[in-house]
Amino acid sequence: MPAFFQALHASGPDAAAEAAERLRGHVGEFADSADEQGPYFLGSELCLVDVHLAPFALRLARLLAPPGPPAAWPGRVSPGARWDRWLDAIERNPHVQATTCSAALYLETVDLLLAGRQPQQDAPPASG
Repeated sequence: MPAFFQALHASGPDAAAEAAERLRGHVGEFADSADEQGPYFLGSELCLVDVHLAPFALRLARLLAPPGPPAAWPGRVSPGARWDRWLDAIERNPHVQATTCSAALYLETVDLLLAGRQPQQDAPPASG
């Protein structure tokens, strides 16, 4: 989440590029832990991980896509990448579609999202 908000708040090309790269790294970690065949996180069936992460992934794909902020996060990693296959499956799922807002509504409400969250650096893990 911090990398997502940093990308939303990026104020210039250098900050945007750094935030986008950090976000790509986190997305890559997520995708690397998913079932290789998919298309969903644990395989061929929608699971709790998919349901839980779908709202974030859909926001990311809609809010950071061009002509979004300078980070120009396309919402996609590369054609055929595990993240892209997962996101495509999520976006095509009729249950997800039935509970998802329009892309326009995401864009209309981004200011409310930003007002509630200021950018922050990744916090170090809390010690026990």
